Amino acid sequence: MRNQYGNYVVQSALKVCQGEQLTDLIKTIAQRLPEVTDRKIRGKWDQILHEAANGNFGRGTKRVEINDNNS
Repeated sequence: MRNQYGNYVVQSALKVCQGEQLTDLIKTIAQRLPEVTDRKIRGKWDQILHEAANGNFGRGTKRVEINDNNS
């Protein structure tokens, strides 16, 4: 979540994980989210995690572009 490639990797993982693996990944990201200092980027990740938890992330949607050069 600290750079564009990292965002791509994490979002790709959210799209392919299922069940307990997805739940664990969402929990891990949510625990680290307070470390993201940019509120706009943190808000985008909140949205991504909400969609992933509800099974809506990655279903015909494009990868969300997040540029965080500060973290």
